[in-house]
Amino acid sequence: MQENIHAVQIVRVWVKFADLAVESAILYQTLEAGSPLVLVVAFAFVIGMNALSCVVMMLLPDGQSGLTEVFVDIFFDFAVVVVYPLLGVAYCLSTFSLDRMKIAISLDIFPVGWFERNASVIANPVQTDIIYKVLKSLQIFSVMDFCSRVGVHLVFSYRLYLVTELVQRPRKERFRLYPKRHFSSITALIGFVVAMVIFVEKSVYSSALACQLHPECAVKAHRWIIVEKGNLTQCPCLTVIDGNHAPKTYEEWIQPKDVTLKIIQLATTGDLRTIQLTNRYLPDLPEKLRACRHLRHLSLVYTSTERLPSWVKNFVEMEYLYVEGTFTNSLDELPDDMFDNMSSLTFIHLGMHLRLSKLPSFNGLVSLKALTLAMFASLTKLPTFDNLHNLERLVLSFVPAIETLPDLKSLQKLKAFSVNDRGAWCCNGFLNGCDLQDSFCTAQPLWGIPGASCLSPSTKASTETLAVVGKFATTVCTKQVTNSPGAGFPTQENIAQCNGILYQKCSLPGFEEAMCFNARFMVIFCSQDTLSIEVRRRQIQLGVGDKCDPEYEGWLGCGVKG
Repeated sequence: MQENIHAVQIVRVWVKFADLAVESAILYQTLEAGSPLVLVVAFAFVIGMNALSCVVMMLLPDGQSGLTEVFVDIFFDFAVVVVYPLLGVAYCLSTFSLDRMKIAISLDIFPVGWFERNASVIANPVQTDIIYKVLKSLQIFSVMDFCSRVGVHLVFSYRLYLVTELVQRPRKERFRLYPKRHFSSITALIGFVVAMVIFVEKSVYSSALACQLHPECAVKAHRWIIVEKGNLTQCPCLTVIDGNHAPKTYEEWIQPKDVTLKIIQLATTGDLRTIQLTNRYLPDLPEKLRACRHLRHLSLVYTSTERLPSWVKNFVEMEYLYVEGTFTNSLDELPDDMFDNMSSLTFIHLGMHLRLSKLPSFNGLVSLKALTLAMFASLTKLPTFDNLHNLERLVLSFVPAIETLPDLKSLQKLKAFSVNDRGAWCCNGFLNGCDLQDSFCTAQPLWGIPGASCLSPSTKASTETLAVVGKFATTVCTKQVTNSPGAGFPTQENIAQCNGILYQKCSLPGFEEAMCFNARFMVIFCSQDTLSIEVRRRQIQLGVGDKCDPEYEGWLGCGVKG
């Protein structure tokens, strides 16, 4: 009988080792995901205490220790299954800061579809990426994720089963969960804790050492690396965030920092998940980036990128794509099959690509939720929307050469549809009658765009398309009621006038007021945009946003007591 009890106790020890093995797998995933150090330490602490508590229970004297042992095990399993995920959510809530009043002002003043209405304009990109990764780590994406999550839940269920077994035992019957003073198990458990502590410490320290010369690496995997002195390609970087949201001089604007070599160095390990560059020079995606097959977030804003390579289609886990060009440098073409296998892509923003005349097929974008196409002077036709069943937000801004829209019958989940500036299909007879005097159809010599012409009566929108357009009648093909002439564009003269100082008053011929501003993350230049001026006035009145400087912003009300 005693032999049977001892055998059962040994089996429970092996269950404990299995439990620790599964938790170690989750710890490894946490390290590889580049989780914040506080979460890594917290999880490692729980695992270590789980193992050491078993050691203590083996050293306890005989008595009614069984119930204590079970509840101690349940406590630590509960911490892994429930408390740790909640700790991750609590971390996100406590560290993420977003000036909601600032967003509210922008939403109140800027028209629907404008760039300035996006929360990402003011959100801290590093915070956003870290929180995104923390919350993503709670989801299941791989077989290892599934096995580890199911494993800890099975062990937790086994602990609860033991509680029911204990309840059915006679109260006076002695019961031990684990064998008394089983020194081989005790030694193994202590060795496990020591090894885990060493592994975590080495992983955190060596990865930090490998990445110390790469401040652009905002998030890195905590990985044990044998760091070679002077080697710049060992950093297990997950997220690259580099940029200047407000260049101060004309030289900074037209000759941004070249980051090609930096991207090559950080892509060498193949770990990159996120690339976010603003006002940096990256004319082509380097070949080394091809190895980063798990790339999910690509944001290239004013990077002078003129083409995306054919192998970009291999980024099948891509979720977010944002590419903004400039007047002088923008995309010339995109691979025809670029989106064919990007079933995870949920967000696309393509803006200021004046020479791009054709877009890839959208048929593979079955998960797409937001699509923005802005400033496409040469684009004559949109791909079909037949597979965009999950699209919720569609923005078309200045796509003047498009005469018709694809059938919109598949867009049953559409919640927002905005058409800004010129769009010939609004008034050339595609929707209703032809009215070439409408501002959406008139010529625009500045862009070399002739006036629209009426379509033949046979070229009409389908009933379903008309229904979708009618649903968003207030934001589609409707001239926006605003006195703002727009932000304008930077020139060497209006940049020099500002001297790199935000919000100071400047002057432009024909305008009563003008303000130095970095519209859409461009260089600080003298802008006549009355909406941006009103936003800054409102911020100063409410004490929101950047602290105002009376020397330069007195004209906006800074320093004036109401």
